[in-house]
Amino acid sequence: PDADWGLMVAAGQSSLLAGHPQESLYAGVCIVLTVAALGYLSEQLGGRRAAGRA
Repeated sequence: PDADWGLMVAAGQSSLLAGHPQESLYAGVCIVLTVAALGYLSEQLGGRRAAGRA
């Protein structure tokens, strides 16, 4: 099977209700960290370009 964070979160929903949140939690944390890092990177690149330091 393909590795996909969204599928890991969806597959972990049943185990989340059973009291084992690890599968969904790890994939969710990876998603949040990736989105935050890309947002920070885009802010930094956008600031440099606006200041003429590209």
